[in-house]
Amino acid sequence: GTMEYQRYKAGDKIAQRELLARGSTHIYFQANVYIFTFLVLLLGMTMGVGMAAVYKHIPTYFPDDVGIVGGLVGVIGGLGGFVFPVIFGWLLATTGIWTTCWIFLFVISTGCLVWMRLVLRSAISESAPHLLQHFDKQENSVPETGPVVGS
Repeated sequence: GTMEYQRYKAGDKIAQRELLARGSTHIYFQANVYIFTFLVLLLGMTMGVGMAAVYKHIPTYFPDDVGIVGGLVGVIGGLGGFVFPVIFGWLLATTGIWTTCWIFLFVISTGCLVWMRLVLRSAISESAPHLLQHFDKQENSVPETGPVVGS
C-alpha cells in the first residue's frame, strides 16, 4: 500500500513516532583523471605486491605441492576476476553509491592481510618458535659492545 505523508510546518507539535521522513543523501566526490589514475596505479601496485607475496610463500610453505597450490591460487584469482564485477554491480544497484566497489575491495584486502598474518604467525610458531619470540620483542635490541672509550 501507499503511505500518505502529512506536511508539517515550523513550530508544529509532533507526537512520538508521528513523523515520517523520506529523502536521500548524496555523497559527492569527483576525482579528476590524474587523481583517479594515481589511485588506480597505487591499487594495482599494492595488489601486485600482495600477489607476489602469496606466490613467494607457496614454495616456502608447500615445497612438495608447488604446482597444485599455485594452480589453486590462480583458479581462485580467476574466480575473483569473474565474481567481483558481479558483486560490484549488485552493490551499486542495491545502495546507489558508486564507491561501494572500492569499499568492498578495501574490506576484502584488509581481511586477506589479517588472514595472511595469522597464518604466517601460526606457521612460524610451529616451525621456529624462537623467531616468533624475536619478532614480538617490544624493546630495542641493540647489541652491547661494552663501554666506548674516547680519545
